Amino acid sequence: MRIANVAIRGMNRYRSRVRDWLEKRRPDVLTLQKIGLNEEFCEKGFLEVGYWSKYVGGRSGPRSPVGVAILSHRALPQPKVCARGLKGAKQGESGFLTVDIGGLWVSSVYVPYCEEGRVAWLKRLRDHVRDEAYHRRDSVLCGDFNVKFKADGPRGSGYTHKHEDALKELMSLGFSDLYRATYPDPTKHPGRTCDYSRINPKVTARLHLALASASLTQRRQDVWLDVDSRPRDDAPPLVVEFGRGRARHVARHLEVRRRP
Repeated sequence: MRIANVAIRGMNRYRSRVRDWLEKRRPDVLTLQKIGLNEEFCEKGFLEVGYWSKYVGGRSGPRSPVGVAILSHRALPQPKVCARGLKGAKQGESGFLTVDIGGLWVSSVYVPYCEEGRVAWLKRLRDHVRDEAYHRRDSVLCGDFNVKFKADGPRGSGYTHKHEDALKELMSLGFSDLYRATYPDPTKHPGRTCDYSRINPKVTARLHLALASASLTQRRQDVWLDVDSRPRDDAPPLVVEFGRGRARHVARHLEVRRRP
């Protein structure tokens, strides 16, 4: 299974490029952030290129639109919404969506950029994930977390101890950063450095993450940036690949889809 993530800046602006990328790359699942609120999502248009879609809009903030979406290939079971938004989140913080795809739980996450609200939002996310036992399922949290790990280097202004600590509290429930799990020392793997500053020097490195439960982490195969094809020029999709496992219902549909 191949799952991709990308943050766009308004569905109206990038809808056609997202569709073109889907037709070219054909991921099994695509998670999106910053889709905007007052824009038509156009579910029919994505069905035409072979994808189910679920979404939740959000108000446009001072920096960019918010709101998230999940697209999944029609060869897979139709996605069922498990969660839209987080309990206690302020109006406009519509940055969370989880769907169940044949037993696989996929979440699209956009953590608000505001300094004061970021830690509180991450704690609400942690509480939700803990209470609903995401860590005990085949589950993956993909998105723009707006938190930088100190280990990724000094570039940019996205790092603070309190933000990293809040993200690590979420991960301590049983989630792994798939990129670091796959490439503990990226310098030994040329071309596999998930560093967005390669595309735009002004971009802080690695704000887009894929966090997976233990059962999925064990089945990871690769993590990479699709720098050759991008719905948005300065944000190449983060792509994660998994092998076979316990999500047999999903695996059966994938076998049918890829059969010659």
